[in-house]
Amino acid sequence: MPGAAPSFRSRLNPRTQPALRRPRSHVWWLAAFFMACCAGPAAVAGADREIPLALIDGRPCARCVIACGERSIPANVTFDLGSRAAVLVHDRTAKLLGADVARRVELRFGDLVMPNLQAVAVGLTELEALTRDHAAELGELPAVAIVGMPAFKGYTPQLDLAAGVLRLLPAIDPGSDWPSAGVGLGNEKLITLAYEEQGHGHWLSAVVPDDGEGFKLRVRFSTAQHDTLIDGTVADLAGAPGGDLETLNLGPINIARYVALRPEDLTQIPVPHPDVMLGTGLLSHFRVTIDLANRRMAFEPVREPAFPTEEREYFKARVEQDAGALEQFIEKHTTSRLVGEAAIELLALRLDEYPPDEQAIRRAVRHRANAAPPERRAQTMVELADMLLNGERDDRLALASYVLEVGLEYAPLDVNARAAHLLHARLGYVALQTDDLKQARRHLLSSAFGMPKDPLVNFWMGELYERSGRP
Repeated sequence: MPGAAPSFRSRLNPRTQPALRRPRSHVWWLAAFFMACCAGPAAVAGADREIPLALIDGRPCARCVIACGERSIPANVTFDLGSRAAVLVHDRTAKLLGADVARRVELRFGDLVMPNLQAVAVGLTELEALTRDHAAELGELPAVAIVGMPAFKGYTPQLDLAAGVLRLLPAIDPGSDWPSAGVGLGNEKLITLAYEEQGHGHWLSAVVPDDGEGFKLRVRFSTAQHDTLIDGTVADLAGAPGGDLETLNLGPINIARYVALRPEDLTQIPVPHPDVMLGTGLLSHFRVTIDLANRRMAFEPVREPAFPTEEREYFKARVEQDAGALEQFIEKHTTSRLVGEAAIELLALRLDEYPPDEQAIRRAVRHRANAAPPERRAQTMVELADMLLNGERDDRLALASYVLEVGLEYAPLDVNARAAHLLHARLGYVALQTDDLKQARRHLLSSAFGMPKDPLVNFWMGELYERSGRP
């Protein structure tokens, strides 16, 4: 039997998810809270500097050299300006650099050097997923750290996602107005909002209007994911369980004009729980300048709203668990960034239906394969077949056989050279379970040719020989 796996439903659900498609592990937020501290300014004080950014899976990323003492490595870092930790470093990278002991690192972005930054070594599984799924976009360099707001003490950070840069403007003195110099500063379109620091994050306030004064929502500033999230319970209380609010005012900015709000369970985030978390999809419409000394943010519009109607359709279908609507979304929006996640959701729903609809399940399997990157489709089908074979469905053998046959169609393109042999091995196992010894022999011999020392293949071959009277 294929190796034991977590429950089918939990394995089907997306990572990530869209960045925070599901609230990810927040152990590192706890570490950040206790270790967050201010860090020294970059080497050339007072000079306007820029860090080139690439938006990858909703996260602002930049290549740099990360160093600790005499040790250094080229890598990618991501930026979450909502974090109150200067730098969170993947624990394995920290050990490699010796930063798990020293607790101080230096980031070098070309000529721009950010020295003596407080570092916290934690297990950043979300960066492992980012590195695995977006290696080409990352230039084959791993993402190993998250840079937060305290790293920019001594500067006024300005996030300009539309231009693909993070600017480090001169620091503003406490009690001062916005300077007239600087990109966007002094512009009459500037929208200034006060923020506060509490718990693990930086907080703004929003209002959902109603017949009275409306009700206020706690908004957490974040650049860690694409989607702007709204707590599912809050959305339900606002009369829009699918997140389909028409008005959600962040100061004079109606967020709901720019992005589809994604309902999530935000109670998994350490207290205080946010009602809303901003995402880079929204922030890419603005040039955001953060005055650390006076705790205020300036939002300057740089793009006109272009509301993603199809994303709202998906979020509503997901909340309503409407398999038909999800399938329609996948077929209509084949290039949507959400199509992979939607395919996972659809397959989970189809497998939960009773009585099962074999044709609907087969369509969902095909959507799941097509939504995966071409070079990983065969391996994706191997994983799906293993989950089915480890389950308790009466039709698991027939479904797994179909999944494996789909996988064989894509095996020549798979980045894993063993994928075809893994597929044949499992087809041989299925044939053994259905007493089709001729087919079992064909598939298992094919697999053994490519993986002669694989323990599962040899175990199943032994079972085949035993049943064939050749103990």
